[in-house]
Amino acid sequence: MRYTIPFIVLILIFSSIPAPVLSHDYYPLADGNYWMLKNTDPDSPKTRVIKLKRYGEEEGVYLLIRQTNDEADRLVIREAESGIELLESHVKTFFGDVDFNYDPPQIFFPKELFPGQTWTVSGTTKLGDLTINSISRARVEGMENVEVPAGLFKDCLRIKQDYYINALKISTNYMWLAPEVGIVKEKSASDEFQLVEYVILNKEVAVQFGGKMATVWASIKSLGNP
Repeated sequence: MRYTIPFIVLILIFSSIPAPVLSHDYYPLADGNYWMLKNTDPDSPKTRVIKLKRYGEEEGVYLLIRQTNDEADRLVIREAESGIELLESHVKTFFGDVDFNYDPPQIFFPKELFPGQTWTVSGTTKLGDLTINSISRARVEGMENVEVPAGLFKDCLRIKQDYYINALKISTNYMWLAPEVGIVKEKSASDEFQLVEYVILNKEVAVQFGGKMATVWASIKSLGNP
């Protein structure tokens, strides 16, 4: 009897720990996926559009475009056994526009995500005579429900990202990812962006026409026309 209470406590502790989830479910990859977010400051309105496009000839490689008003970052990502890999990036910094080529590829999102998990993206490049060392440290802080103009999304992952340039911490950002949807909210020191519309496309090969296999694009979820 004296072991019963500790045993029950252990069961309650482990049953309350969320099981790992797959990054592909929380950051769905498909040619044509689209998210539009708007910031919450009415005095300084901004629109952020995030799009995925097929990139090159290799299967599972995508160009990720993140455009906020007239400024855009571009990343090349790839589906892999380890999760989602980062191959290249073209980003805006206070030094100017900077290109990174990641060799070896960096982990954009690990295959499995769970509260407490951490990972790092690092890259080095040159801008003229200046060497730029960039580091991003990410941590899954927890899981929560998020309500934004696009709707109520349950079981969202809250991820904290600390960014460093040449060992100097330049920013801390947060993102919320919803299952089967992806990005629903982003927050920095100066802005909060919330999802207002999105389109998610899932590629399925399951239908035959005239004896030939056809590719069907399904699961189109949209709150507007991109």
